[in-house]
Parts: sequence; C-alpha cells; structure tokens
Amino acid sequence: MNLHLRRRQQHLVNNNNNEELVVTRKRISSRMMYTYCKYLAIAILFSGFLYSFLAIGIYLGEAISDKVLSSGFKLIKSDPSDETTGGPTYAIIHQPQLTYRHDMSNITSVQECTSDQIKYISLDLIAADIRAMTRCPSPTWIESFFQEEPNIGTDSFLGISIGCNKGFDAIQTARMGMSNTDFNRTSWKNEIVALGMNAKGACDQEAGKDFEVTFSNRPGEMHCVEPMPDTSQTIISAARKLKLESKNFYVNQAAISSANGYIDFPNVTAGRENVGINQCGSNGCVKVPMYSLDSYVEQFVKSKGPINVLQIDVEGWDFDVLFGASNTLDRTYYLEFEYHSVGNWGRLHLPDAVRLLNVKGYTCYWQGSGKLWRITDCYHPIYNTWHGWSNVACVHRSHHKLAKRMEHMFQSAYENKYVNNSDI
Repeated sequence: MNLHLRRRQQHLVNNNNNEELVVTRKRISSRMMYTYCKYLAIAILFSGFLYSFLAIGIYLGEAISDKVLSSGFKLIKSDPSDETTGGPTYAIIHQPQLTYRHDMSNITSVQECTSDQIKYISLDLIAADIRAMTRCPSPTWIESFFQEEPNIGTDSFLGISIGCNKGFDAIQTARMGMSNTDFNRTSWKNEIVALGMNAKGACDQEAGKDFEVTFSNRPGEMHCVEPMPDTSQTIISAARKLKLESKNFYVNQAAISSANGYIDFPNVTAGRENVGINQCGSNGCVKVPMYSLDSYVEQFVKSKGPINVLQIDVEGWDFDVLFGASNTLDRTYYLEFEYHSVGNWGRLHLPDAVRLLNVKGYTCYWQGSGKLWRITDCYHPIYNTWHGWSNVACVHRSHHKLAKRMEHMFQSAYENKYVNNSDI
C-alpha cells in the first residue's frame, strides 16, 4: 500500500515537472520569438534607412556626375586589377568639349535647274570661258554676309586656309571673320616684303582693298597652313613680328592631303605660286609633315565649334584634301576650293566632287567677280570633260542665311539678264 502511494505521488510530481517544463519552454520560445522579431524589425528599419541613404547617394552622385560632365570633365575608373591601388579607384579628368556637327535631319535637297537656267549658264559662263570668268573671283556674297549680318550663326569665328601661300587671303578672312582691323593687307605686305618675299600674287591679292569692318571685334581663330619651306618660314616670321598669334592667327608648315606622314615638297623661292607636291624638279625637295585635314583640325584647331570659312588651294590636289576631310566637312559652313587641270584633278572630274558634297549637304557654285553660277543639280555635259584653273564656292544648306543669299545671287542674275529681257 505504501509502495503504491509512493508511486502515485511520484507520478504526480513528474506530471507537475513536465507541465512546468512545458511552460518554461513556451516562455523561452516566446522570448526568443520576441527577440527575433525585435531584431528583425530593427534590421528592416536599418535597411530602410540604408536604402534611403543609398538612393540619396545615387541621386547626388548622378547630379554631381552630370554637373562634372557638363563642365567638360568626366569620371574614370582605374584598372580593378591594379594591386597598387587596392582595387578600383576613381578620378576626375578633363573631357574635351563635344565637336559640333551639322544637323542633317532638316536638310532639303536642291531643286534641279530648269532647261532655261542651263541655257543661261551655257551662255553667260561657258561661252565666255569658265577659266576667264572664275580664276580670280571676288566673293562679294561672303563679304556682304559678314558686313550685314550681326549674327553669323556662331558666337566666335573659325577660319582655315589650306595652301595659304603669301597669306593675303588668310589675313583678309581673319579681318572679316573676327571684325578686327589689326589684320590689314598693307602691314602684312610690308612685313613679308621686308623679309625678302615677292608680294605680287597671281590675282593681285596684295593690291586689293581691305575688308570693311562694320561690327565690333568678334573672338575667333584663323589657321594659315602652307607646306613650301621658305614660304612658310617667311609668313611665320611675319606673323610673329606683327604679334598676330596673340590674336589667334596661327601659321603652320604642313602639307594637307588624304593621309598622315611626311612628304617631299619642292624647295622653291619664298612666295612662288603654282607649285604642288609632285613638282620637286631641279630645286630638290624637303620633307615636310603631312596630315589629312581631319587630323590637322583635331590636332591643331582649338575650337570645337563650326568652321565658318574653309579655303583650299593646293594646286590640283584639292580633291585629295576633301577625301581626308569627312569630319571637317561635317562642321563647315562655307567652303572654297580650286578646280584644275594639274595634279589629281587631271584624272578626276568636278561633278564627282560636287555630287559627293551634295550628299554632305552642300550646294556648290562656280564663283566669279560678284557672280555665282550653280553647279549642284545644274550639270552641263561639258563638265565631264573640261578641266582648267577655276574656283568653286560651296555653302552648307544648314546655314540658311548664307545659303539663301548665295542662291538668290544666282537666281536674280539669271532672271535679270535673261527672263526679264527675254534673251533665252
């Protein structure tokens, strides 16, 4: 009996202990759950703050980055495998200003000349001799534009003269584009003559009148590029004596073609004209640096804006210059070049160049003394065979004011001479 009671009591004690153990376990589980939930909530709250800070950091980083990029700088990351830095690092470096390119989205095609307009060109230009009418032009259309238009389409001026020889055209272009009378024909002539150069030009550039400046000075940059050794050294010295480099007038000795490297160039008397890269002759040659026009512009031209005036006169190798100038043409408003029977022009034809320039958005004209005859979509059969010393002017159709002015000059001359007088 006593044994039975003792077992019964022991059973009750065990049950009580089990119940207490269950209760204790439940309490511990509840506390653990509470602690887990508390820390989970803290973690969620912390991650929320972290996410917010991260989002703010990204926003500020992007804002700062955009500000940096718009200021002409960019962020770069070092090589992640660079052991000396302990991983990728970042630095701010200068980023060059983006180079201007014409917007071709709104460029319209040129209206093809009528048969009457072709007849006008045939009678007024071809019958009178293209060479005689265009070899020494007087570009009144571009001069009047810079005299009459306060807004030339850019805040500053950029001009490039390839094959500038004695430099008279480059001096006048700088005077015109920068509205600066410090560039004047007389001072330039006196300086190159004092340095031993014969100043007389094939078109009497030394005797012409200075461009009439009508506006206040305009900032700008003018490049005069000449390959002939003695000629280039003379005009470099003249520019230094007149302190023109301080006015952003730069003279460089270089040959411009469709490739980069060095080329043998005739070593002739300073100022001599009508000498090209294939005419070493008995005078011997000197190696000079050669660039494509795109390479020259990229390396030597500071401005990244539009090129207001580009002049090319390289004694028959103008097409080669154009072939190496794709990027340059994409930012040029007004272009002048020579057409010839010498150099590579002897194997090429003007319509080929004009059609390529048309694709680029240019309208081209024969240029005479205050007169223009359109070539683009005004083709005459004689252009496929005729070669001779002559000059061509082209305007990019995105430059609406100048393009309209030049086309009006052509159309009004046609109408005044033939339509109104009924001569066709």
